[in-house]
Amino acid sequence: MRISIVLLLVSLIFVSCKEPSKQSSFKQGAFDWVNPVLTTSALGTFPASKSLEFRDGWNFVGWDSLPGKNAYFPSNEQRLLVSLPHRLPIPNSNLWYSKRIKSMDGYLSINADDGSQCWINGIWVDQNDHGLFPIPTIQNDSLVVQIRVINDAASGGLKNVVFIGRNDWESHLLEIEQVKNDALIQAKSSLWNGGKKWANHGDFPIWFTEPVILGTDKEFIKIIWTGEPSESSGLYHCSDKLVLDNFTTATYHEGVYNALVPKQDLGFFQFQMDKTLSPIYSVKNQDGDYKLKIAVWADSQGGWTRFKDILSEVSNLSPDFTVGVGDLVADGGYHWQYAQLLQWLHPLNIPHYLFPGNHDYDGAYNDWIPINFKKYLKQNDEENYLFWKEGPCAFIGLDPNENFPVGIIEGSKQYEWFTSIINSPEWEDAKWKVVFIHHPPFSQGWTGYQGEKSIKSLLKPYWESGLIDVVVSGHTHDYERLILPTTNDHQTAFLILGGAGGGLEPENGEENYPQMDVLIRKHHFGWFEIEEGLLEFKAIDIEGNIIDSFVLKKEEKII
Repeated sequence: MRISIVLLLVSLIFVSCKEPSKQSSFKQGAFDWVNPVLTTSALGTFPASKSLEFRDGWNFVGWDSLPGKNAYFPSNEQRLLVSLPHRLPIPNSNLWYSKRIKSMDGYLSINADDGSQCWINGIWVDQNDHGLFPIPTIQNDSLVVQIRVINDAASGGLKNVVFIGRNDWESHLLEIEQVKNDALIQAKSSLWNGGKKWANHGDFPIWFTEPVILGTDKEFIKIIWTGEPSESSGLYHCSDKLVLDNFTTATYHEGVYNALVPKQDLGFFQFQMDKTLSPIYSVKNQDGDYKLKIAVWADSQGGWTRFKDILSEVSNLSPDFTVGVGDLVADGGYHWQYAQLLQWLHPLNIPHYLFPGNHDYDGAYNDWIPINFKKYLKQNDEENYLFWKEGPCAFIGLDPNENFPVGIIEGSKQYEWFTSIINSPEWEDAKWKVVFIHHPPFSQGWTGYQGEKSIKSLLKPYWESGLIDVVVSGHTHDYERLILPTTNDHQTAFLILGGAGGGLEPENGEENYPQMDVLIRKHHFGWFEIEEGLLEFKAIDIEGNIIDSFVLKKEEKII
């Protein structure tokens, strides 16, 4: 009898450790309900019949390659009259346009490749959160509009300019807000997990996107999710059993929740928002394998169907973490695109290290701060660049987009940080040294583009001295590989992994220089398996086929 009681108690204890300690309020987040409302921007849904397009009579004034933050007004004397869209193959340049228009009350929508700045009668105009330029109140019958197009790519120019009246725009925003609120109420009713319905649905804020794990430079990982605002929020978590006896307060800013938790304390977690409790989520622990397994991708760029297929292949391989090397979304000016990114990354319950590309800076040309990238993926004090170590590897992720033309300028904060890290014992003593940077130093597959000279100049002294083993980039939408020997018998592999979802480069559009070892136009991702003396790499396409591979060995040449 005593033995039976003991066994019963042990059984009850076992069950209590396995059962969720708190009932979730909703079955899941409201992404599927809210996504159709918000994926198309307010600007994208504004009726064309209520706008006025300025297609003709633009004066193309010229171009320069001055740093993008500096204002430069070329002469407005007529140089060349053009109609929109207008495009020129002048890479890494500012292209200038001007036009005189009638004075009106409202906004200008400027569609430029890659981005734009605007002056009206010589007055600088800030682009607002919806991507519009408010027309200042000026007591003139006509206005001179000056537009500076920031071209980060091989070709660029001014696509179109549209006027939207103030009253029409404000009415449109009210309509969108009502549709969003209706969708949220429907989601709450459909996904409610409790018994009795709430007296006040505001007591139970719902989350929009499921939580995602982001890596940091320390022994912490971040949990990010999006949702309605709440007065109090946090994360219940534990290391190895379903008794969520630890609690970390979360921060909330403009729809984004963020909790920072030590790695060793996170095996399972459940987040709280006021009276709302989520389901319990798990975090994949490293399996103790002697190989470090990493998936790397770039230029998902809004091609979500292909990106989800790629992530499915990645999940099958069970990596320790992934790295996204820029152009994570199609247009960084639209915040909801980052919420979409988080939703697609969620099923991989591993850390992700994410770095910006030029499209993550879209809409950021007021001050060159990618507001939405930082809002969703960074905490306030975090830089867009990072150094971290894992297993036998040291990693540097860089952001060359915070300057224009792109590059990491000598004397800048990022340059001083980079040179201090790459010359440090922590970097030098690592067995394998990998640099992630969106713009490649070498590229052949994009017509009119041969890679970024500024990146090549920055990194060349370090790969030639044996301080870089692999440089991983995106920007060109294909797979490219080049392996260079250096003066001290060291080899560096240069990879372009720009095939995670965005449209591929056209066939037969290659440059004559540089001559890459391999160039393949397929959607793909990169797969690394790394141990002390061996680095194995595979490029894997969207169907799971290996399209290229190589091996690097320490003290030996490539196989």
